[in-house]
Amino acid sequence: MQIILVKSSAHIDSLRELLWTYMEARGFDEALGNYKEELSKPHQKYDCILMMLKEDKAIGCIAYQELGDKIVEMKRMYVLPKERNKGVGKKLALSLINIARKRGFAYMRLDTHPHMNEAQSLYKKLGFYSIPRYNNNPTQGIRFYELDLKKPGTY
Repeated sequence: MQIILVKSSAHIDSLRELLWTYMEARGFDEALGNYKEELSKPHQKYDCILMMLKEDKAIGCIAYQELGDKIVEMKRMYVLPKERNKGVGKKLALSLINIARKRGFAYMRLDTHPHMNEAQSLYKKLGFYSIPRYNNNPTQGIRFYELDLKKPGTY
């Protein structure tokens, strides 16, 4: 398995397939926003996009977008169901966190659905802590987390 920075058109096509599967699994809920535009131009939405490949097939992805004031927001972490519980999500998250640190960001934020218990457990293990609402996500019970990128990780 390897993690790549998504740049080439072939990788963008694989990313689109992953994101479509992710969005479909979520029932294209309103929190996704304008997903058709996002799928057509992912690099206009996200400042950094990573993808995990296994035998040249995309099995997971993650991205961040800049929010300003040295803050980035983790978005679209998704791992194919058959590849879960193998450390793929953790590896993607750690890689994204390390890139954000190297690029001088101070904080990483995210929001997550209340039913995504495994994801929330991972975020907490990585050092994320609960914070008040920072965006207008319309999902009932949405949870908000932040990671201080200036502190060394304990994972």
